[in-house]
Amino acid sequence: MLKFKKMMSMVSVMLCLCLVSICVPACSGSKDVISIPMADSFNTWLATYAIINNIVTSKEVKLDIILGNDHDMQMRSGKYPMGVMNAHGFALAVQRDNLDVVAVSSVIVHEGAKKLEGVNFVMTRAESTINSPTDFVGKKIGLPDPPAAASNICFLALLQENFNISVDDLASLSYFPETILVESIKNGTLDAALIGKNVGPKVRRDPALKEIWNVDKAFVSQFGNSFIASLLVVKSDFYTQNPKKVQAVYELLLESAAYGAEHFDELAPLYAAEKGESVDFFKMIYEEHSSFRLSEIENNVYDSVMGLFGLMVARGVDGGGIASMPDPSVVFKKAIVLD
Repeated sequence: MLKFKKMMSMVSVMLCLCLVSICVPACSGSKDVISIPMADSFNTWLATYAIINNIVTSKEVKLDIILGNDHDMQMRSGKYPMGVMNAHGFALAVQRDNLDVVAVSSVIVHEGAKKLEGVNFVMTRAESTINSPTDFVGKKIGLPDPPAAASNICFLALLQENFNISVDDLASLSYFPETILVESIKNGTLDAALIGKNVGPKVRRDPALKEIWNVDKAFVSQFGNSFIASLLVVKSDFYTQNPKKVQAVYELLLESAAYGAEHFDELAPLYAAEKGESVDFFKMIYEEHSSFRLSEIENNVYDSVMGLFGLMVARGVDGGGIASMPDPSVVFKKAIVLD
């Protein structure tokens, strides 16, 4: 009898183990982990803080946010089902490299939460006789690295379209990091330069320099909408096979971004301390210059993205652009597909 009881006990244990082995994958599989490469910036950090710290969650998916400055390359690698790409990089990927991805939403917009000041400014010395882009003829102009950056595409295309000034009309065109561009303006190596990213909003307040052209506002004047810097991108096969998960990711990002905005005053000091900057600086960026703004690609967002693509076509392949416009019915999809 004792031997029989031991045998039944062992059978019970084995049966339980079998049930667990069946149940656990089914349970864990219902909430897939999706890794999403995104830009390492204040706006993205603020908008994803609640996800990274498990303050907001989803029943359908768990997000692994990867903050870095190589998010375009990460998405080009094909390793990630979803991620963020610069709008300019997305156009290059689908038109030149035949990358099979679609865009479902805007991410970073060159418009603050309270004001539209943008981030791309052409600066010169305070005492310079250059007062507008019409004075660029015969001048030494600097642009940020890399040469094919979206800000440079916009600058050169809008300069040509609005002022009929081409690269050939300039004395020289040089590419350097923003900090070197600022130094080169001040020491006279360059007559003027386009300064962007977080450096642009900072140097436009430098009394030794003066702003002569706001490229982001020029973009708004031409297309009626703020410049869309980056897009939420999905591999086409993943989008087709997992529309509910794509929507869940989008909705979770929306919820996290809303949390970041609501708790700005308590979160911004954490980031400022980590980066060694003042809270006021990041508050200025957030309120006046750029923001994390998820919106499906329709209406104003659509017009803005297609406006950028048009400028890229105007520049052409040799100028860092593209040969033809992407087909919006192919490259843009809805983020919200289910009620």
